[in-house]
Amino acid sequence: MYAFKLYLILLGGTFIMTGILFFINSWLMSGKTMELTGTVVDFSEPQISSKYAINAYRPIVEYEYKGKVIRANYSQFLPPEKLKLKIGDTVKITVNPKLPKTFRFENDKIKVCPMKSCAAIAGIGLACLAVGLII
Repeated sequence: MYAFKLYLILLGGTFIMTGILFFINSWLMSGKTMELTGTVVDFSEPQISSKYAINAYRPIVEYEYKGKVIRANYSQFLPPEKLKLKIGDTVKITVNPKLPKTFRFENDKIKVCPMKSCAAIAGIGLACLAVGLII
């Protein structure tokens, strides 16, 4: 019984954190966004990606926003075979005016989780957590 209770509490915590992270991602890229053009100026130091089990890189893009030149890292690490960019390439990006250093590439496959889905995920987590604490 103790193991089941612990399992429910951990499962609930995981769902709550996932819902919160999805909500933050949705908030960052929701609302009005701006289409801009930037230039790939560098790549981050390679990191070992657990997803790809190889070195992965983050493109660093420089773009002008409201008269300021911004240099920002892409939010995800990409493996070499998916990284079809090189220094000097011009890229189309979408920038969030709330956080101008947050951008996505025009053809980005990252989907934004609808707010209702984020709430549902967190709600499932709260239910699991409550049952785990009650029993």
